Amino acid sequence: MKDRYSIPLTLLGACALSYFMIGWFMAKVSFVTTFQVVKPSEDVYRYVADTRYWNNWMTDLQTIERDSSGINRHQMVFALEDRFVRRPMTIDSIEAGRLFVFSVFYEHYRIQHRMRFSQPSDTTLVFCRSDVYGDGFFWRSWYALTKTWIADRQKIDYERLRLLIETMQ
Repeated sequence: MKDRYSIPLTLLGACALSYFMIGWFMAKVSFVTTFQVVKPSEDVYRYVADTRYWNNWMTDLQTIERDSSGINRHQMVFALEDRFVRRPMTIDSIEAGRLFVFSVFYEHYRIQHRMRFSQPSDTTLVFCRSDVYGDGFFWRSWYALTKTWIADRQKIDYERLRLLIETMQ
């Protein structure tokens, strides 16, 4: 009877170990999205840096409220199914017209978004790098395995952002 379960248990243990080893070796998961906007870089930057517009392009975002604990601290309010969820957000770095960096803090991870703006021609190139930092081996492994889903959702948001900027007056 003991031999009957030894192989399945060994395989199960090897799978669990493999899963956690992903999180051991990957402190963060990164992905890059690049898109072009047919507007001057100053206009693109101004729209991205103004958090009042974020609910127009970020999935499930209802509003952003300024946090009283600091000038660069905010609370993002998301509508998820039948409830509202608040997530802290910080603006980490700004170089007017060139760089906008912000972080959103979720229950078991945070994502830092670094958006660079350049204007090589009559369009603006927006280069977005997102770094996902999970809490502990389990969550780091989870986000490494769901990286494609997170990146695809991000691409949808950035496409919505591009369309909104190009249609603004």
